[in-house]
Amino acid sequence: MGDSKREGTHGIPRVSRWLLARCLHDDDRRFALADLEEEFDEAVAASGLRRARAQYRRQVFASLGPALRGRFGRTGSNTLTRTPDSILRAVLADVRTSVRGYARTPLVLVVTVLSLGVGIGASSLAFALFRSVVYPSPVGLEAPEQLVTLYRGTPDGERHGHQAWADLDALREGIPQLVDVAGASMINASVEGPLGRQTLLGEEVTPNYFDLTGIHAAAGRVFSPEEIRSGDPRVAVLGYDAWQRVFGGSVDAVGQVVRLAGLSFTIIGVAPEGVRSRLIPFPTDVWVPVGSLSAGGVINEERRDPSSRGFLTLGRLRTGATIVQAQSSASRTAEALHDERPVLWTDDAGRAQPITVVSEAGSRVRPELRAGGSLIGAFFLLAAGLVLAVACSNVAGLFIARARKRRAELALRRSLGATRGRLIRMMLAEGVVPGTLAGILGVSIAYLGTEAIGALTLPVDVPLRLDADVDGLVLAVTFLTTVAAGLAFSIAPALEGARVDLYAALKSARGTGGGRRSRFRIKDGLVVAQCAATATLLFGAALFFRTLDVATDVDLGFDPDGIAVASRDISTRELSDREGVQFVRRLRDRMASLPEVRAAAISRSLELTLYQMGTSVSVAAGVEPASDQLAEAWRNAVTPGYIEMMDIPVIAGRALLESDDEDAESVAVVNETFVERHWPGEDPLDRVFSVRVGEAYVAYRVVGVVADGTYRDFDDPPTPFVFTSLYQDFTPRFAIALEGSTAEAVLPLLRSEIDLDEGEVQMVGPSVLADQVSFQFMHLRIASTVLGWGGIFGLLLAAMGLYGVVAFAVAQRAREMALRIALGAERLDVTRAVAREGLTLAAIGVVVGVVFVVWVARFGQGILFGVRPTDPVALIGTLGVLFAVTLTATLVPARQILRVDPMATLGRE
Repeated sequence: MGDSKREGTHGIPRVSRWLLARCLHDDDRRFALADLEEEFDEAVAASGLRRARAQYRRQVFASLGPALRGRFGRTGSNTLTRTPDSILRAVLADVRTSVRGYARTPLVLVVTVLSLGVGIGASSLAFALFRSVVYPSPVGLEAPEQLVTLYRGTPDGERHGHQAWADLDALREGIPQLVDVAGASMINASVEGPLGRQTLLGEEVTPNYFDLTGIHAAAGRVFSPEEIRSGDPRVAVLGYDAWQRVFGGSVDAVGQVVRLAGLSFTIIGVAPEGVRSRLIPFPTDVWVPVGSLSAGGVINEERRDPSSRGFLTLGRLRTGATIVQAQSSASRTAEALHDERPVLWTDDAGRAQPITVVSEAGSRVRPELRAGGSLIGAFFLLAAGLVLAVACSNVAGLFIARARKRRAELALRRSLGATRGRLIRMMLAEGVVPGTLAGILGVSIAYLGTEAIGALTLPVDVPLRLDADVDGLVLAVTFLTTVAAGLAFSIAPALEGARVDLYAALKSARGTGGGRRSRFRIKDGLVVAQCAATATLLFGAALFFRTLDVATDVDLGFDPDGIAVASRDISTRELSDREGVQFVRRLRDRMASLPEVRAAAISRSLELTLYQMGTSVSVAAGVEPASDQLAEAWRNAVTPGYIEMMDIPVIAGRALLESDDEDAESVAVVNETFVERHWPGEDPLDRVFSVRVGEAYVAYRVVGVVADGTYRDFDDPPTPFVFTSLYQDFTPRFAIALEGSTAEAVLPLLRSEIDLDEGEVQMVGPSVLADQVSFQFMHLRIASTVLGWGGIFGLLLAAMGLYGVVAFAVAQRAREMALRIALGAERLDVTRAVAREGLTLAAIGVVVGVVFVVWVARFGQGILFGVRPTDPVALIGTLGVLFAVTLTATLVPARQILRVDPMATLGRE
């Protein structure tokens, strides 16, 4: 009965016959196909070929279900199930079997759950922080897809600067695609509440801010333009977090009158939880109407100054309008403003400053900050992922070892009819229990981690708090991570167990010895991966430790030791510049007369701290320079004695004197880079340069030159810097610095002085200047700490993995090593041979990990400072630690060889 002859002669449908043949069991195939062919012959004779072929196809498709059940539904308990219910029952049976197995070996379950739980928790926490800081949700906004941000170019060429209040009307009228525009400027203020005095970071906003953004109150109400025009402008809306901190969440807070920035404000509402600032990626503490912090509640001249660019500007698109259309109108408006005020709208390169329209989603975090934040966030996600990878590979190695110990059991199951798929399913089910428990532990760790991070405060008196939540998206990512981790540590041992050789496994079970080294390639690969991930973490941590060490050893150009600082804002006193100078003189003299105080000084800004009050200025040599001669410089107005207190070296001329007051000629002290920029190779003393203030220029004569220092960030290149006299360049917002034998000795005096003026704005509370400066290195400390702990955890797991590999190799090769020793081999040579296997795996992993870090570090070179990605100190340190740990992990089990009794081992075999 030849199949091909029938098929070719009688026209049986080939595709249908082939499909049925593939689905039928081997024992049934011949008879079933023969029966169908006989029926086909009868149908051809009775009805013709066409109807016979149609009947054949119907019979084939009707037989496919029974054929599949017959093929896979044989041999009782070793069958694939037939219905969804039976599939579920089989899976649950496998899970129950695995639970009983773990009850006999609880240590395996504990190690697995702890290892994976920590890795999953770290990954989930890193994702929650990354999403919260870099991609926050638009909480509280109405139709956020219609909101845009209008950025203005800066003099130094950046595209995402702020606008001047004086230009908001021009933007509102010049961009017809917008319904309206609103502005927000950052403020800080202290407030008294039932829970004590608190420092708030808030926003001074235009009256239409809430109407435009659509933010509604969770309690009370928000202010409106009509209310501000017709009523008292000193009303405030609290942020949810500030409401909890200051008033403990009491509903009685609404309607209370509080002292905010030294003025009486009525709290009229509380914003919903989670509403963030558009200026910084943190929750807003308070909103007040623009001008309400000034005398009389009106916008003062400082705000009206066209050169004061302090407002982040938001707009709302009209229905049907697009960002492209708004951008076109914004570009024309920028050109018109440049024609109207060319000095203020021209950058340092002589180009007109542009206006850039960015969507709400693209401006939740300032684009420049988002780029750096994304890089740092991705870095931490990578570190957490590496910890999880090490944990998964270590657990996979542990499961592979269990599978090898069960070779006889698996071989017996195969001999009784279990398929490879059945064995794989059974071993995958063994990962369900530890995977589920590890996922629960990971979610708990992530939740506790976000709570702990939310409770952290900065080491400076600024209320910046990270706000990360374990929400639905984080839970979804945790679930996917748990599933991926479960598959990662289950697939390798499942494949290893299902690849069992029946004859070799059963023979080994009778005690004929272990297998050859080539059989353990999967576990070897996992150990290599562990070592590579651990090397990545350790080398990354070493690079950041090296960066931190180099950065803290940088010559700052000043000495912060022994100095305590605090800030003041006396703008609410409405003093003239002359009256303000007299106030500053009296304050400094009073502070200098306090016990324990060696010197006192007052300054507009504090270099290398968070208290840098917009000291960027445009300068040029000469009295009335052309606009294309302008260059950027940084400025600090200080009282006499400030330069000496900070130990800033004067290399030419003199420092500022008491005689450099408001009645004298305007003078300045500049740094070396300023001189090199404007008068290279010339004597700078008595030279004149001009500082642009608004649309006018103020001329200064150089009376001294100081050495270069670090002013804004520790890794900034040398920057032109100008010190002016606070007596001639007054500002009502300033910092007070006291020098004593130690900063801690004068800190209480500074606190008592600040407390004398209750309710004043205080950006920097009484603190140690060295602590303020050290905050600049916070990201390096966090990075090195996170990577360091991740590296320690990974190193521990990698050592466990290496130990397991070598220990298993020793156990499997006991007979071979006993024979070699019995035949005269030196025990040390045998030990060295076994240890070499573990060191070889570690060496491969280390090379892979170091190459990966060097490759990745090239893209993050900006994060490192003074350290190359191939830093030899970090590399040697990493190699030394890994070599010591891997050598220990391999020698400890290998030492068992030295205690082997060859005759006893051979006797057992």
